[in-house]
Amino acid sequence: MNWIKYSVFALFFITLGCSNIVNCLIKIEPNLEEDGFNDGIVSQTYEEYIDVDMLNAGNSNYAINTLEITGDLPIGVEAYYNDMRIYFNGTPTTIGTYNFDVKVIVEYIGDSDNENDNNLCGNTVSGSYTIKIY
Repeated sequence: MNWIKYSVFALFFITLGCSNIVNCLIKIEPNLEEDGFNDGIVSQTYEEYIDVDMLNAGNSNYAINTLEITGDLPIGVEAYYNDMRIYFNGTPTTIGTYNFDVKVIVEYIGDSDNENDNNLCGNTVSGSYTIKIY
């Protein structure tokens, strides 16, 4: 019966590789820093950001690959990313409460030959946010 356990472990190890098993055990994955958003005022410049941090790893070897915003941003405010930060900038034109979801997919960029592309336990993180404009 022990041989079955060892065979399953060996198959798992061979399929995922040592690096992936270790990375999943220590949970290398993205995290959205959640400080909340400040309220904005119509016709005044609005600037906020969300940092994306890698849990249990440094950020220098990772980058945002995809940013998806679903729901409603204030009219006049746009979202974009640079490095590991998501920016919300613009001049809101309409009073209201705006609810939206942020989904981020990160990728490993630490090597030029893409040998370690699959070193993440999970590469996606999501969060729900609200911006109030007065």
